[in-house]
Amino acid sequence: MAPGTDLKVTAESSGGISQILVVKSAEAARHPKLARLTMGLKGEGVNVSADGSGNLKAADASGRTVFHAPVPTMWDSGAEAAVPAPRPTGTPKFSRLARSAAPQQAGAADDRAKPASDSEGPGAHAKVAKLHTELGQGSVALTPDRSFLNDASTAYPVYIDPAWAPTNRGTQHWAWVQEAYPDTVNYDDYGDQYDPGVGYQRWQSRTGIERYYVQLDTSDLGDKSIKKASFNATQSYAADATCSNSYNVDLHSTEPLLSNITWRTQPRDWEVLRTTSMNSAGGPGCSGSTTRGEWDVRDHLAGNAWRGNVTYALFASNESKTSGNNSFKRFTRDKSKLPFFYIEYNRAPYTPWGLVTTPVPQNPSGPGHCGWIGATGYPGMGIGAWIGDPENQPNDAHFFVHDANGDALVHDSGWIGLTNGTHWVWAWPGNLSDGHTYYWKVQGGDGDMTSAWATSDCKFSIDTQPPSVPVVTSNEYPPSGTLPGSTKSIGQQGAFTLRSTDAHSGVVSYEWAFNSSIPVGGANTVTAGADGSASINLTPTTWGTNILRVQAVDKAGNRSQQQTYAFYVPDNPNAKTTLGDITGDERVDFIAPTAGGDLVVYPTAVDPSAAGVIASNKANSPGGAGWGPGTLTTHRGGNGIRIDDLWAWRDGQLKLYRNSLTQGGLEANGGLYYNASKALTVKRPPLVTCTVAATGDMCGSEYASNWSRVKQILAVGDARPEDGVTPFNDLLTIETDGTGSRLLLFQGTGATGTLADPIVLVLSNSGWEGLTLIAPGDATGDGLPDLWARDDNTGVIYQYANERGNPAALGDHTKRTQIGGGVKAVDQPVIGSSGDTSGDGVPDLWAKDSSHRLLTWNGIAENGKVVRFGDQHTMGDARISSAQWKLNEGTGTTAADLRGTNPLTLSATGATWADDTVAGTPGKVLDLAGGAAGGIAAGTGPAVDTTRSFTVSTWAKADALGGVVLSQPGTRSSGFILWPEGSDGTWRFAMSQKDDDTWTYDQTTTMNGAAKVTLGAWAQLTATYDATTGFLGLYVNGTLAGTGYHAKDKAWNATGPLTVGRYQYQGAPSSTFDGRVSNLAVYAHSTVPSSTGTKLISAITGAKCADGGNNRISIWDCNEISGGVAQKFQVTQDGLLKIAGKCVDIQGGGTVNGTPVIPWDCAPGAWNQTWLPTATSGFFNPVSGRCLDVPNGRTDNGTQLQIWDCNASNPQRWQTPGLTTPTGATG
Repeated sequence: MAPGTDLKVTAESSGGISQILVVKSAEAARHPKLARLTMGLKGEGVNVSADGSGNLKAADASGRTVFHAPVPTMWDSGAEAAVPAPRPTGTPKFSRLARSAAPQQAGAADDRAKPASDSEGPGAHAKVAKLHTELGQGSVALTPDRSFLNDASTAYPVYIDPAWAPTNRGTQHWAWVQEAYPDTVNYDDYGDQYDPGVGYQRWQSRTGIERYYVQLDTSDLGDKSIKKASFNATQSYAADATCSNSYNVDLHSTEPLLSNITWRTQPRDWEVLRTTSMNSAGGPGCSGSTTRGEWDVRDHLAGNAWRGNVTYALFASNESKTSGNNSFKRFTRDKSKLPFFYIEYNRAPYTPWGLVTTPVPQNPSGPGHCGWIGATGYPGMGIGAWIGDPENQPNDAHFFVHDANGDALVHDSGWIGLTNGTHWVWAWPGNLSDGHTYYWKVQGGDGDMTSAWATSDCKFSIDTQPPSVPVVTSNEYPPSGTLPGSTKSIGQQGAFTLRSTDAHSGVVSYEWAFNSSIPVGGANTVTAGADGSASINLTPTTWGTNILRVQAVDKAGNRSQQQTYAFYVPDNPNAKTTLGDITGDERVDFIAPTAGGDLVVYPTAVDPSAAGVIASNKANSPGGAGWGPGTLTTHRGGNGIRIDDLWAWRDGQLKLYRNSLTQGGLEANGGLYYNASKALTVKRPPLVTCTVAATGDMCGSEYASNWSRVKQILAVGDARPEDGVTPFNDLLTIETDGTGSRLLLFQGTGATGTLADPIVLVLSNSGWEGLTLIAPGDATGDGLPDLWARDDNTGVIYQYANERGNPAALGDHTKRTQIGGGVKAVDQPVIGSSGDTSGDGVPDLWAKDSSHRLLTWNGIAENGKVVRFGDQHTMGDARISSAQWKLNEGTGTTAADLRGTNPLTLSATGATWADDTVAGTPGKVLDLAGGAAGGIAAGTGPAVDTTRSFTVSTWAKADALGGVVLSQPGTRSSGFILWPEGSDGTWRFAMSQKDDDTWTYDQTTTMNGAAKVTLGAWAQLTATYDATTGFLGLYVNGTLAGTGYHAKDKAWNATGPLTVGRYQYQGAPSSTFDGRVSNLAVYAHSTVPSSTGTKLISAITGAKCADGGNNRISIWDCNEISGGVAQKFQVTQDGLLKIAGKCVDIQGGGTVNGTPVIPWDCAPGAWNQTWLPTATSGFFNPVSGRCLDVPNGRTDNGTQLQIWDCNASNPQRWQTPGLTTPTGATG
């Protein structure tokens, strides 16, 4: 024996022998002796042979099998463990959605299965393997499975079993009846001188017929499928003197054998089962020999549910009492050779146990209903069970899934999971339908027999559809873009109502975040009521645009797309008045130029995108050249007035625009705050009045005689206040002559538009290049105006503290302090300060970024001095509408355009004013009657150029489906239309491909639940077209509800008047709208979702993200390795999907399904790098017409993404927490 091994030999009572080799450890298993086990083989009168599978049998001279040995097996000591993690193979319908599911704990083993391994056999959780068998001359060699022994999961000790077993089932009792002795009992009579006889005995003194009855054990055959069975009896004597003569012996089935049996009381004879011809061994011709008879009883045993025992009888076929009848025989009473059964059988596998459904259903809804399985769980949904076989034979499982309503079979797994012994099997049901409830069952099989069905006591329901995008409403804080806006301000609580619907399992809760992203796990949660709605109370602490993000969760765990509810929070209305007010509302204002050359003023107290107005148009700018590049502006008070005049410089000229509120009012000045007719030309003070601050000397060549050297201007207030002297508005300039830059201070005078006594503050040739001047007012608490400057390259903000009697301190670089950073000119090209905008007495900073957002940073002071800034806050979108109609006049037939260029005229019939409440604000609205007498409101001309990017936004309440809310006609058709579609009840936006009589419109047909129309309810509709990428988008209540594509080469300019209430078809008015409209606005820009950095989290599982590492775009575990740079995607408004400095590219410019995507050098405008966000959370490539896709829903790390036909399935859906939409137009 090898070290670490034992040999256990057992002699069975039945005559069998078992030899169990026990290998105690992995170290013992490595011993060379275990590489091949050789045992001697010897038996009297038997011949050993092997079949092709390695089964051995020992047969006697007649060919009867007396011993057999199945293929030797080996098993380990494996104990119960967690159910192995399922490995999906896909399903007929959802193979592309399959994913791994979390492992579940197995249930307890059936009590028919062996709980633990020992030398008697394997346990319920043991691994089992077969050994290779080679039959040699006088030996048999066994080769253990080396991979089994070396496997790290093998649990020792290991048992190796080359067992031999007899094939007989012995006699329990026997009896012999003799006609010659009719009352004699020969029951288990071993004392008689003769063996039991069969046939006509005609030689002894008393002759007659004799018969042999045998009772055999069948107690354990009830659960067995009998494949082969024979009754065997050994003949010890024959009357015929010729050994070779044969006679027939019949096997009868009879009533049970009784111990008092006699010839007269023989059991009732049922039938003759079989007849066997036997020779005359043991007779005078061949005395001392024996022969064995074999009768086939398979059908008899298999066809009867025997319990306990069976009685057979041997009769001679010829029982004639004639002198020539020599068929009489005797059968031995030798106990080792009594009659027996040879039976080959199979037992059914165990009834499966430990049934598990994964993922675990959630939110049960009644007895026997375990809950719901949602979209992220269903593709990888598994049902599993333990199966096993009493003989540890190969066995597999068969799963059925039934619809609980009607019991229809909806999934048949077929026979799967074939392997030896006890093991776990998973099935992956497909073709399950949303809203249906199912139960399942499983049975085991070994290819011959099946177990009983085991039925799960857990019904489950399927819901793979997410809830609708939540609708958020608030009377206190209506969405951005709504006029007149909020009724409350910062620090005041408001209620927000959340509503969503779910067709199947129902909404159970809402997850939300306020001014932050909704985290994956651990989000704020509010439980939904019975109607699916919920309410939360929030108290905004930040003025400007605030963001409430909400997503609905249903009982199946599906999450809706996020609703981004943007609302504007006014600042404290009681804040003190400071310099910087342009509009006369006693609040400071911001001004900034538009891309079109106008100058816009943004009141800080209200939503900038809604209330931002044109302070002056391009025509009234200096020289009519526009208020953008090349024109410098600044404002901070005015002489003797409470509102600001405006300083403006261009082309060497300095002007002071008087505020129209002091010059006859807005109406008298064309609705503009700054009209060129009220501008004063500012003369430059003469050289003799200029002094160098550092020396007190008169200026020389460093001072120019005109304004041509000016690079920046800044109104700072009174920089040199004197007691008892009226304060005036001073002006700073940065000027250069090519050799260096200088900071100059021009002092204001009592005469408006007049400057005097300039002082050269700094004579530095390099100190002011790359710095942008900012006027915060008093930032150090000493009552003097100070100076801030932004380093345009680094984004650092410096503070230059003024000193009484020493104005040169405003330009002293050595004394400046850093108070902020990260505000680079490339990201925030426009920057400034209007003093205290938050009402806390401390100056604040504002900027307009490259995405057109107005941003603010509250100043934070210590001991009266600003030392740093707080977090960035978004006021809103700086791009104001190009036209806007409140539609709240209430009387007359004209709706005024707030921009004053395109009023709407109401039709004589069907268009009236009505009282209603929109976004919590009561007032007048436009009421349109549908049908033949339907009313409209039409402009004097077009409001948008339909070949360029644009956005239209309005509030609409549809009382019927089908009519058109808004359009702009051409000659025969309309360039765009916005309407509630009658076929499916969804809001749609479409653009026409041509101005003819055909209906060729590109529509927003990729939709989600937010697109649904609710008749009789107000909805904020924002439709947008991006001419660069072809993106069509429709936002409903702030949510991207529908998307489409309109190619640039299909665009044409519809030049007809903007029309509310119908569209044009085949040159005639059509489809009047039945409902109400309010607050219509038009913007000369698109409104496309974008992100400076977001993960793309797969909807298959929240643990997997798109990843740009290893020079491929693939699926990978979500992570923050190296700051998550390989998973931080930039979604640009011009259609690029950037990652780590590269762009997501379709490899080789392919367009067919399955073409992989890769990171590649960015080429803006390249069609193979264009990806448009969809309303189903996907990314669409317009030229290929396909979407970004995870192949077959596989989530193995490294699976490369591809393009595939768009189908809105989970492999094409991505959660993008960082993706945002410009808030100005959408609310």
